[in-house]
Amino acid sequence: PASSRFRIIYIDEVHMLTTGAFNALLKTLEEPPAHVKFIFATTEPNKILPTIISRCQRFDLRPIPTDIIASHLQHIATEESVKLDDAAAWAIAKGADGGMRDAQSMLDQLVAFCGNEITETNVLDIFGFTSRETVAALLLGILQKEPARILAVIYEQFEKGKDLGQLLAEVVGAIRALVVAKLDPDAGREGFPEALWSDLSTAAETLKPERLLAVIDTFSEAESRMKWASNKRLHLEIASLKAIQNLNEIRLTDVISAIGKADPGEIANSFPKGSAAPPAEPKPHPTPEKKTVTKDSKLDPIDRLIADAPEDAVEPEPIQLNPDSKKPKQKPIDQAKAEENTPLDADEFHNDPLIVEALKVFKGRLIS
Repeated sequence: PASSRFRIIYIDEVHMLTTGAFNALLKTLEEPPAHVKFIFATTEPNKILPTIISRCQRFDLRPIPTDIIASHLQHIATEESVKLDDAAAWAIAKGADGGMRDAQSMLDQLVAFCGNEITETNVLDIFGFTSRETVAALLLGILQKEPARILAVIYEQFEKGKDLGQLLAEVVGAIRALVVAKLDPDAGREGFPEALWSDLSTAAETLKPERLLAVIDTFSEAESRMKWASNKRLHLEIASLKAIQNLNEIRLTDVISAIGKADPGEIANSFPKGSAAPPAEPKPHPTPEKKTVTKDSKLDPIDRLIADAPEDAVEPEPIQLNPDSKKPKQKPIDQAKAEENTPLDADEFHNDPLIVEALKVFKGRLIS
């Protein structure tokens, strides 16, 4: 360099370079000149080749807090003789999402459109952001369980062409701030004015953090669906009404906690007094009506038999068989064993049919 000690080469969004460009750059990075310094900026470091990252010193830049961005914008506006409202500076810083460069670019656009006097209304109209009053109105409608108010706020934002996804994100951020405030009273109020924050805190005073977390879960599910939905207004309305249901739910833990704090006498008195109804007496079985049949030649054969039967007929006694008569007579065990051990005579042995058949097969005779 002619006038400086070093030459600085700055490449923004370096992950957009092709593989060939990275390979060409790698040779220079391996043996850089002493007076050249490279600065690479990227939002996706995972897309950069490991050989490039290994030859660089990495610094991870974190998002800048909103209040610091708003304060710096006020400093720039003062230096440039621009009147910038505090609410407008906060809206710009909130929309920049932690990026100072984006906030400064937005301020330049506002100066070009609005001149040297910028208000919060200008910021909301030009960039489509949602005001804190709108977010507070929607959140108060949920906390105070007013469905009509909720639907009116959503309809108003829809008619103005506002980004309903951004509105949902703002509401979730406000609910998170309420949860953090319940756990840490010294935490900030997420940029809300004192009056609005006081109203929100009063509305959520009786709610437990678990209920607010359930509302956040409901809105998170709706946010994932709204990204691909054509009718975002419908999903936002349904999620807001479900949020009211989450606040009205009575959980088992609430019942157990209430029972633990209640007086046993009050619990006993809560049940209806009076003894149980006496058991009903069993009803007697109805006796079948006796059928009277007159003797008539025109009756059926079965009815004629019934008519001819004497009234004082005695039912025949069932025949009882001798149980011993059915069982076959078994020989005593000693007698059976004695018969098995008795040897057969010679004549009986030779005349046995099995022995005779065996002699015919083997064509021989027995040798004793």
